[in-house]
Amino acid sequence: MPWRAIGGTEWATLRMLRGTDPLGIDNLVFARSDAPLVREFFEREGYAVELYDATAFDRGAVSYARATMALARQFRRAKVRVVHGADLAAGFVAALAARTALLPMVCHVRNPYPWLTPYERVWTAALAQRLVFVSEDARRSFGSAAKGGRQIAARKGVVIYDGVMLPATAGDTKSEAAVAVRREFGWGASDRVIGMVARLAQQKDHLTLLRAAERVVAECPDARFLFIGGCGPEKQELAHGERVKAAIAASPARDHVVYAGFRGDVPRYTAAFDIGALSTHFEGFGLVLLEAMALGKPIVATAVGGVPEVVVDGHTGLLHSAGDADRLAEHIVALLRDPARAATMGAAGRQRVATSFSPAETAREIVGVYRAVT
Repeated sequence: MPWRAIGGTEWATLRMLRGTDPLGIDNLVFARSDAPLVREFFEREGYAVELYDATAFDRGAVSYARATMALARQFRRAKVRVVHGADLAAGFVAALAARTALLPMVCHVRNPYPWLTPYERVWTAALAQRLVFVSEDARRSFGSAAKGGRQIAARKGVVIYDGVMLPATAGDTKSEAAVAVRREFGWGASDRVIGMVARLAQQKDHLTLLRAAERVVAECPDARFLFIGGCGPEKQELAHGERVKAAIAASPARDHVVYAGFRGDVPRYTAAFDIGALSTHFEGFGLVLLEAMALGKPIVATAVGGVPEVVVDGHTGLLHSAGDADRLAEHIVALLRDPARAATMGAAGRQRVATSFSPAETAREIVGVYRAVT
């Protein structure tokens, strides 16, 4: 695990661990020594966690070499048989250590991570035995990112979609649990909730959704916007988080918008949504959209990255260009004014999850990759 905060990578990894446990995989998590939230996240779910010094990999070639040797020794002591990088950033840290320990390396590729140079991306991929792309777009993007990337993606890559459990019933906004969520924020049972679950990061573009909210509430005064997601510990992320909170406080729609922070029981809140939203600039897949669809929620999201592979525009939701607050607002208003259409889209999304995004199938495919490299 390469990050210090809890986000989509951590949740997707947890689901993968849960899915592969019954298939004979003994999972061990390696987390950064400076990421207590990540360690606690996995330990709370019953997984053993080893800590490694991630900062040592950023201090130059000599420090990188020493950190690689140290991590390789950790792999050997733990009797690891396959190293799985949770994403490309994790692969950059662990690929050479796995090779040094004579272990096969599998690396997930979830996002482009522009701060990794083209050379670093291809070098990491070259050291891995298999690349697991979360979407066809993720594979295409990697293939065009650097010279040699397309050949590596074709030779070593496989697309495995993340999957989510399908709840027994769709999320009923009139249920006692949903009403309790609304009451928590001072909202009435008849208010309509547009929710976005995402880290408070620039990538997710909460500010565009906030601008859209200002337009929406002018036409639909009963609309309420709920932002759920933590803010990472890095200075840049903390500063951006403060800017978003300040923008909410200064917005004409401030009485209609709540930033709720990190919540461990996300499905409880998602079940209370009338519409699931994601205004992200880029996205490898869009797991939070899948979670909302599983609960029968229509989606309004940006047509970026792997999102169109999850959301079928006009059928399970409505897509728009990144940064287009006007179009985003139009789509939200259209669904609020046509509840029957919104319900039809929500039902279609739930059916799509049931038929195309099974977590059991995801787990079987991952285990198949492990067996192929050992």
